[in-house]
Amino acid sequence: MTEIDSFKMGSDTGFNSLSLLQQQQQQQRQQQQQQKQQQQQQQQQQQQQQQQQRQQQQQQQQQQQLLQQQHQQQQQKRQQQQQQQQHQQQQQHQQQQEQQQQQQQGPRRVACCSGGVLQSRSSICLYK
Repeated sequence: MTEIDSFKMGSDTGFNSLSLLQQQQQQQRQQQQQQKQQQQQQQQQQQQQQQQQRQQQQQQQQQQQLLQQQHQQQQQKRQQQQQQQQHQQQQQHQQQQEQQQQQQQGPRRVACCSGGVLQSRSSICLYK
């Protein structure tokens, strides 16, 4: 081998080692990019999960509000029924009191106009 040949061989091996370094660097860059992409995907997934959790919480709150509304409506209905019952009881009590008063006092005395005859049971004047 001549000196020129040996120089060529050396330059070839140098070029080969450079290309290997470049390939390794490219591989490292690709790996870094892949890692970044994976991190971004993970972040997106986490964000989506958080959003889903928020939505679920909102739905639960809405359901609870609906239940509370239903409970309040039921309570209002019960209160209305109780009020109606109380009103009916009061009316019945008043009627009973009036009946008792009538029984105690007896028939009310009615003054008949000239020539009328008072019917004691019905408190009505009869004219002949």
